[in-house]
Amino acid sequence: MGIITIPRAASSSIENSIDGSLIPEEQFKNLPVRFAFMRNPYNRIESTYRMYLINNPWGYVLESFPAFVKDICMRANRTDDPHITPQIEFCKYAEDVICWDFALLSKVLGVHIRHDGRSMELNCVWDDEAHDFYSQEFRHDIILWNTHLKKTS
Repeated sequence: MGIITIPRAASSSIENSIDGSLIPEEQFKNLPVRFAFMRNPYNRIESTYRMYLINNPWGYVLESFPAFVKDICMRANRTDDPHITPQIEFCKYAEDVICWDFALLSKVLGVHIRHDGRSMELNCVWDDEAHDFYSQEFRHDIILWNTHLKKTS
């Protein structure tokens, strides 16, 4: 069994709980049971913005949350930075997706996943333009989230 971890989707918590025993992509693709743990796409980008307010190695526009969202949506290559890479890219070899359900993830892995949600507290306010940009550019993540969320509800 294997799990794909996605940056800003409890990846550190998962890796710490399973002692970092992750395998390379080529080996993962050949496992009989493969799944991914996904975060709500809107919550994930908010968490990424909070993280980049502390350290911004990619040089994103951070004057406001909507400006940040518009900046990442207008970038042609979002796979250079794993924190803004669409989650669907990480999930492409997974047979199933668990949507931000730590009890289910713990049951599947057979180990308790402790997640403290260490992002700094900051209310990210979406304006209509940023929401529309993001909803369009990350539509595949949103569809994936909604599809798998309905399966687990």
